[in-house]
Amino acid sequence: RAGFYAENLLLYNKNAQNTGKLPLPIGKNHRFAPLALGDLAHLAAVVLVGQGPHGSFYWDIINTDFRRRGQLIVLTGPQMCTGNELARAASHSLNAGMEYEEISHDKAREILDAQSDIDESEKQYLLEYYSLVREGKTDYVSTIAFKHITSADPTPPSLFFEDYSEEFKPKRRKVTSSHRKGRGAAG
Repeated sequence: RAGFYAENLLLYNKNAQNTGKLPLPIGKNHRFAPLALGDLAHLAAVVLVGQGPHGSFYWDIINTDFRRRGQLIVLTGPQMCTGNELARAASHSLNAGMEYEEISHDKAREILDAQSDIDESEKQYLLEYYSLVREGKTDYVSTIAFKHITSADPTPPSLFFEDYSEEFKPKRRKVTSSHRKGRGAAG
């Protein structure tokens, strides 16, 4: 089970591109550890098709150790982040200024409604997750199972932003000649 996919941040990419701000309703000092979907896919692939002494890795985990049957694998990204830390990771990876913008629950819903085509249940899940972040209930990292199963480290936020740099890089505004002429002119 993953709490928050890093790709959910793509829902705010237009705002990030247009304003250079990453708007999230998580509070100034609250933290969470976003998980890249590629990491979940990697784990699933290893579990489902990886080889072990009795066939697939999945078979070995589930059927040879009764203590693991029905157990949930909790996954998070490798790094706890506040909104400011996420924005710094984005700035560094994008080589462009990115700031965190604290927004209200209502503003988050407004942005989700305007900038994305996700269904209502997904919006509700995200808004509830943000509430958990604000309540301090997401202040943990869970990567041991991922490392044990895949022999790899999960993707940190800086690499996530590198992978999706085109979606987050701020758009440069075009300055027309009439704007240039108007600057500094006495009116």
